[in-house]
Amino acid sequence: MGSLASLTPVPYKSVYAATKSFVYTFFRSLQMQHGIHVSFLCPGPTETESATNRSALTGQKSKMLMLSAEAVG
Repeated sequence: MGSLASLTPVPYKSVYAATKSFVYTFFRSLQMQHGIHVSFLCPGPTETESATNRSALTGQKSKMLMLSAEAVG
């Protein structure tokens, strides 16, 4: 599963964004080298335990509209 974080910098989540960028470029490389067709889903912000914990730590709620985990599924 990808993320919009694979396509853009994400302040305070650099390791997460870097990991998602790796997954994206890895599968693109497989596609180019071996002709493997890969679907790479990039959902936006999603309500998860991680997002809740981050809000609690920073004291800030996301200003972006968040999808439910079930909707991303």
